[in-house]
Amino acid sequence: MSRTRRGPNLASSMNIGMFNLGNAIGARFGGYVISAGLGDSSPNLAGGPLAFGALMVDPLIRLPSKKSLSGQRHPVIEQVC
Repeated sequence: MSRTRRGPNLASSMNIGMFNLGNAIGARFGGYVISAGLGDSSPNLAGGPLAFGALMVDPLIRLPSKKSLSGQRHPVIEQVC
């Protein structure tokens, strides 16, 4: 496999991995509130705060880093390109 093909493969595997991590965290908290005796509809109580937390983290992820503002390329991008 050539060097230029590693970036898309890494991005795809990270996407799948984070999706699975989100499923695991949601199932854990949903199971916790059910086992706490709050009823079968209680996973909504866990899902709301988790979704709100994800919305609060999203803008932080999208902030540009100081290096990208100065015009320098990231070292990993230099290796892949």
